Amino acid sequence: MFNVLPENLKRALVSSYRMRLYVVGACFFVCVELSLIVFLVPSLVISTERVKDVQEQVRVQQATELALRMRAAVGGKVTSMDTITETNKKLQVITSVIPYVSVGPLITSVVREKTALVHVVEFSYSAVSTSTALVVVRGIADNREALALFQKNLKNSEVFASVTLPVSDLAKDAHIPFSLTLSIMSQLVQTHSHP
Repeated sequence: MFNVLPENLKRALVSSYRMRLYVVGACFFVCVELSLIVFLVPSLVISTERVKDVQEQVRVQQATELALRMRAAVGGKVTSMDTITETNKKLQVITSVIPYVSVGPLITSVVREKTALVHVVEFSYSAVSTSTALVVVRGIADNREALALFQKNLKNSEVFASVTLPVSDLAKDAHIPFSLTLSIMSQLVQTHSHP
């Protein structure tokens, strides 16, 4: 196959092709940038508003703390109730922005699913991340069947993502010490806010 185009037309054609390629690439880059901006603006607005809210809570907290100090400096008596109120306000600032799993319903679920033959001795909770938490329930079961039923009830309760009972806990027939590890379903994680 022979190329019959003169050299100057070939260069013009290659130049035109490259220009079109650059224009398409630039358009693609601009579209990607615009889509990133469109998707990031809502997050920026929400984050900015959240920061303003927390800053306002901190400002109110500092004003209250200053008022308590002034009252104490003037000779007014600061009671333990004032200290407790102050501490609760500080905790509200922290808990209003940190998502966590509420522990109360978890304890209620465990107690509701246990039978009279299962005795819960210890209940420990640890947050692995903002969307994952582990609960360890330790106790003594009167027999193996009661422990197996307790595990089955917890699995069927739809509160826990998984219920793990070590096989070694089923080795004894009676008065069985056990340790159940329960992982929390992520939809129970919520941000608790206080007015």
